[in-house]
Amino acid sequence: RWVKHFEDLAEAREQKSGVMQFLLYFRIAANFGADWAEDVCSLERVGILPAGTLSVEFMLFAEYCQLALALVEIWVTSARARREAELSLLAEEAGVAAPKLLSQQRKLALVRLELVKFVSDVGKAIFDCELYFAHEGVFIGCALFSGILSTHKNMFKILK
Repeated sequence: RWVKHFEDLAEAREQKSGVMQFLLYFRIAANFGADWAEDVCSLERVGILPAGTLSVEFMLFAEYCQLALALVEIWVTSARARREAELSLLAEEAGVAAPKLLSQQRKLALVRLELVKFVSDVGKAIFDCELYFAHEGVFIGCALFSGILSTHKNMFKILK
């Protein structure tokens, strides 16, 4: 799964904003770290590596990568949501045809929904990182909510 992140390098290189370019490269690094570490942890879970081979710290590394990734995704998706809101407003002011305007507004709604999902992912990641202030109830709620939103996103792609 982590191999697909090589495709994101072109998007990061094309960014004109230095901050956004840094965030996209950071997102790629966090994705690589999280996916790679989770794959190695899975090798131990399925028995390819003997139990106890990996340290707790190594397993937490994957969780901290997921937390960093969720935080970066919030920032990047917030920028996308602002851009989509501006495009939607410009389309509305320009008197764009109703079907095209509706399409733009739906795109904005999906980006905002994705943003909410990443905020929920932070709630999950805080618990997974075993931070002292984490609460299991928040984790369960965020995990369920993120799962529902991910399912919605996948269904929307398939049924589109």
